[in-house]
Amino acid sequence: MSTSNLNPSEGMMEAWSRLSNMPVFQRGHDLIAFVEAHRTQGYFKNRLPFITNGALLLFKFPPRPADFFQALIQHLSPPIYNTNIFEGESEATKGWFIQEMTCPKLDQQYQALLVALDYSHEETLVLKHCVPQELLPGAFSRANFLPYVFQDVQHPQLLLNCTGSISETHVNYGIVGGLSTVIEGDKLFLSWPPSKKNLELFQALHHFSTSWDQTFKVIKQLEDLHVNHVKAGMTVYIPAGQLHLVFSPKLAFLHGLWIINPTVEEWDTVQKMFVFLVEHIEKRLRPWGLS
Repeated sequence: MSTSNLNPSEGMMEAWSRLSNMPVFQRGHDLIAFVEAHRTQGYFKNRLPFITNGALLLFKFPPRPADFFQALIQHLSPPIYNTNIFEGESEATKGWFIQEMTCPKLDQQYQALLVALDYSHEETLVLKHCVPQELLPGAFSRANFLPYVFQDVQHPQLLLNCTGSISETHVNYGIVGGLSTVIEGDKLFLSWPPSKKNLELFQALHHFSTSWDQTFKVIKQLEDLHVNHVKAGMTVYIPAGQLHLVFSPKLAFLHGLWIINPTVEEWDTVQKMFVFLVEHIEKRLRPWGLS
């Protein structure tokens, strides 16, 4: 895999500008401004491993959004829906999510697709079968990012991200890295290496309240930011233990695949992360005399 030299503004800002008059997407504007500030100050680094023809290599043929949409509707490949609320600090609700995913803008964008698949607007409401995923464990229950899943989730995963969705800053724990392939739309991957400073900040992040503002303050302190703007057909590799955040400037399909063969460097990172986890758990238990 080679590294990317793409300008993060290319295409992304144009797509985002169409939503610039919508206040609910203010957090997305904050995130874009943060990335742009790093780029213009010379600190921008776009070097996560990526390949432009990843979709072709992974699937042996160029996948079509229609194929994935049909799989979604027929439950052939259980997808995860990622979304969050942008106005205030309240949680995203199932009703709000369904409204977002079945609103007129989605119907217009996929009108020809729905006709080709012979699905009516009412049948797209199969999304009502989504159920809230079990709350993320311990450190990740801060709830500004609420996922929805079908009950039978398998790997690999197909994810459908609402326009403007922003994930938690998180790490793939364990001995796995991940290949993320964008099928439709584009996504912005922000990542930070697991340096001592970053791990300490990351640990502290989970002792704060469920506030995006507080989360954003910590993000600004993390060092050595890497950014990849991943477009349809591209695949990006997230190494095991890498801190990362994912932003969707517009509605996007993402195919995720776990890779259970980390490099020696990643093994070292995983060891650091296990130490971090133990320390984090001990801090949580100490006030009750349980550590």
